[in-house]
Amino acid sequence: MLTFIEIWQRFFFGTNKLELKNFSQISDSDLEKLFIEFREILLKYVEPSNIYHIHPLIESALFLLGILNPNAKDRRDGLPLVNTPELANIRISAISREVRIAIYRDLLSEKVKILSIREAEKNKLEREKAASMAQDEFMKYHAGNAKSFTSAEITELNKTRPINDKLSLTFGSHMLFNHCGYPACPYYLKNLSSELDITSGNNRGLWDHLNGFYYPKNFMISGFHSRCFTGLRSKPDISRDDFVTKMLSEFDYQIRSKQQDREATKIDIIEVWDTWQRWGRKDL
Repeated sequence: MLTFIEIWQRFFFGTNKLELKNFSQISDSDLEKLFIEFREILLKYVEPSNIYHIHPLIESALFLLGILNPNAKDRRDGLPLVNTPELANIRISAISREVRIAIYRDLLSEKVKILSIREAEKNKLEREKAASMAQDEFMKYHAGNAKSFTSAEITELNKTRPINDKLSLTFGSHMLFNHCGYPACPYYLKNLSSELDITSGNNRGLWDHLNGFYYPKNFMISGFHSRCFTGLRSKPDISRDDFVTKMLSEFDYQIRSKQQDREATKIDIIEVWDTWQRWGRKDL
């Protein structure tokens, strides 16, 4: 069996490193049976005096036909005749050409795949770069805290606003519900409601506008204002230092996981405390 493998490899690839599993999943024992079967068929067309002198090309062609046609049905329907070196050579050449084409296609497919991956990575980097630049621009207009409003302030502002563009506050946070609360933003106090928000009562439009806080880097501490004001309501007379310590401890995980600037977060917490003091240490 190994003799025939070696003959085929020397003729076909010029190497002994070929692994049969690259071309067939059938076992060596099955290949041996296939070769014996094809040899017996061939002997019907060979002169008795040549039985023990079968040309290596014929042996190689038989072996190849056995690999390429492992099913009995394929063999029963008839296979190319390779009972002369000339016919065997034609068949081996045809098979080798098909295999070379298949190998080339595999290599080309792999190359295309690699190029596609590289292109996808390049596009991803370009998207991330563009998003990072957009976020830097966004943060210029949304630094620090949004303005905190009292109910009385909202009532006063709404006196001069259109009937279909009234301001409202989110529960417990003193933040605007559908309008941007950052004074430096071009959309400050502008209605950012989407059509769906208008019909459903949501504020998805505002959060789409505030997307710059959490993409591509996430700077948003979830529920920052509502948690700060909740802490102040529970202890209205808490000192500034105690309040800062309490809230930094409460936000510690998010500060670390988002790689936030702890000092910048401390400044934002103090700003909320100062606002609370201006309100007389109570909700207004």
